[in-house]
Amino acid sequence: MRGICATVIHTRTLREAIKVVHDFSSEKANSEAIDVILLSLNLSDTTATESIRRIRSLALHIPCIATSSTAETEDGLSAVTEGAEDVLIKSEITPRLLERSIRYAIARNTRLQAARETEASLRRVVETHPDAMLVVGKDNLIKLANPATANLLGRSAHKLIGSHPPFPLEEGTPTLLDLSGLSGGRSVEIVTARTTWKGETAWLAAVRDVSYRKREERLRRQLQHTERLAVLGQFAAGVAHEVNNPATVLMTNLQLLRMEIPSLKAALGHDPELVGALQESEDMLAESLSGITRITQLTRSLQGFLEASRSEAARVELSTLIESVCSMSRHDIQAVAQLTLEIEALPSVIASRDALSQALLSLIRNATQAIPVGNPAQNTITITACQSNGLITISVTDTGTGIPGVLRDRIFEPFYTTRSPGNGSGLGLPLARDILRRHGGDLKLSSKPGELTCFELNLPADTQLNANPVQHTSAQRPQAGRVLLIDDDPMVRQTLSQQLLRSGLETAIAADGLEAMAVLSRDTRFDVILCDMMMPELDGCGFYAALRLQHPDLCQRVLFYSGATLPSHLHAFQAVVDRPVLRKPLSRLKLLNAVQELMRMREAEPK
Repeated sequence: MRGICATVIHTRTLREAIKVVHDFSSEKANSEAIDVILLSLNLSDTTATESIRRIRSLALHIPCIATSSTAETEDGLSAVTEGAEDVLIKSEITPRLLERSIRYAIARNTRLQAARETEASLRRVVETHPDAMLVVGKDNLIKLANPATANLLGRSAHKLIGSHPPFPLEEGTPTLLDLSGLSGGRSVEIVTARTTWKGETAWLAAVRDVSYRKREERLRRQLQHTERLAVLGQFAAGVAHEVNNPATVLMTNLQLLRMEIPSLKAALGHDPELVGALQESEDMLAESLSGITRITQLTRSLQGFLEASRSEAARVELSTLIESVCSMSRHDIQAVAQLTLEIEALPSVIASRDALSQALLSLIRNATQAIPVGNPAQNTITITACQSNGLITISVTDTGTGIPGVLRDRIFEPFYTTRSPGNGSGLGLPLARDILRRHGGDLKLSSKPGELTCFELNLPADTQLNANPVQHTSAQRPQAGRVLLIDDDPMVRQTLSQQLLRSGLETAIAADGLEAMAVLSRDTRFDVILCDMMMPELDGCGFYAALRLQHPDLCQRVLFYSGATLPSHLHAFQAVVDRPVLRKPLSRLKLLNAVQELMRMREAEPK
């Protein structure tokens, strides 16, 4: 063997061979190694099969070439089966054949040893990695899975071996998948790369549970939602304060003017032109009052994000309400679509009429904005209403552009809108859903992009709300009495004081709590103290506290009112003192009835 320079150790029996192999495997011979074993299958102390089996079990990492003095096929197959690299017939061995066989055996063993080391390293990495890792063969069956994989998939590692992975494997960038079949549902990120397992191409997949990312995203969205609600609350408080004060002035003055119409008609006699002009003026006053009412409805809806007011609950005929809202929206609907009404017989419910009207109006406006202008004959807005098993469903369906799936979770976020600037505030749908939930119901959406959108307004027949006592349709003239009016807005003070004076009540005014205390230091003979809750210097809470210290007998004569969402300290104060709080705008009827009721209760007290 001119091409191989080697040291040859010769033994005559299997026992001697085993001893040599053992010695070279011990620590004494670490500097040397056996590269190949030439093993005769005709040893005197063993059989062919036993000799190869014993040597391979002792030195699995050393390549073994079997030699035989005969060409017995059975012995050769047995040797190969037990792990021999090659089988040579002694009579046919030539130096070149032997050299080639030795080189082949060493090279093949080197490759197999490298593969075994790679497999061992891969196994160590997979089994110790904190993330789920698994090896999948080209037959798409799991070959190796670590404990983290078993925890993620809910099956023991040995049961996973030989099964199909529950997700596709694609080499490249990380893939995000939702594994809905797992306990609780999991979101995972999968990174896959090619590898080798037992000499064959395979996939190495690292699977990371990223469900926490979705939880964090939900928490982030909730935080943003909360922050937006806080902004909306501040906005609502400011709007309420700025709108309700002038609304009180307008509503009161319009009502006073309307009250004068009958006496003017009587004074003018039967002049058709003048009577007609007065009738037209009365109609204009009624329309103006209706406009003010709609403005204040929006203010109340904004305030509803912070406080679920049930103070205006009353029995509402839903069929009449739907027809009324449709009548108000008829002009906007006719510009884009045909209106279809399918209303079954509906029960009356205890609810806030203004709030439900606002919710339905928002849905109708959303429908009209979803339909392109220019072809009303080809589009429809269908409003249906029915009752089943104690649940009332009012549906608003339009044949507009639909809502893409990616936007369905966002359309109920305050201030989010897909409309162009000036065409949407992003408050209509959030307000509508909030109103429904305050009535024990909910708002549901179904949509097919490019075809139609349907909003379902679901309302229980029993809203669990308590109806307010029915107010009198007209205010009786209060008995003579004295009222102290405290308000920081000059217009409101003037309007309310005139209203009280015209009703026969002697009225004193104060611009804030401090000025009111100065008035009371000179004169305490007041039957009612009307006090705004939110004022500079000394607000309603501070005024009441001062009143308890200096004039405790007057505390039960206080009647608060407010046009804004109360700050937390005033809201808590209201709950503690249990004094009535009227909501602005204060109509003449609301104001005089409240004053009369307080005076009546005071008269009924024991002397």
